[in-house]
Amino acid sequence: MATYVLEDAKLYISGNDFSGDVNQITLSHEAEIQDKTTFGSGGTLEKLPGLKNTTLGSSGFWDNAGGDGDLDDVLFDEVGTTEEPVTVCPTNGADGEWAYTFKSLLASYAPGAAVGEVLAFTVNAEGHGALVRGTIMAAGAKTATGTGTARQLGAVTATQK
Repeated sequence: MATYVLEDAKLYISGNDFSGDVNQITLSHEAEIQDKTTFGSGGTLEKLPGLKNTTLGSSGFWDNAGGDGDLDDVLFDEVGTTEEPVTVCPTNGADGEWAYTFKSLLASYAPGAAVGEVLAFTVNAEGHGALVRGTIMAAGAKTATGTGTARQLGAVTATQK
């Protein structure tokens, strides 16, 4: 099993890359635990998994260079909106790397700092659907030339195309 040190993780919110602004990412995927203990359990708790939930917590350093897609412009406007796509890539986000994606409700955005400190921010999002673990198939800007690279995700059997 590989161990990772986060050095070049990627965070995309609403299609915007905030990787250069954040220095902490926490992605939590949980199931509510439901008690189903009966008198016949022999004095032992019995439990079942319930509803699942995904949360994102991230923080970093505030930046607003004045262009479209700036951190403050996007996060301020997106608070309270649902189905905003969030993608977290623990590695570098290159083609073939793995990532987690979910639709979110952007719950909070809080810039702030004390006197003499670098202006920082925190952002929190709640899942608005399932968390999906997938593979990055093509990263970066694309052109509409009609040509590209063929990609295959996983092995294909003789009866598949």
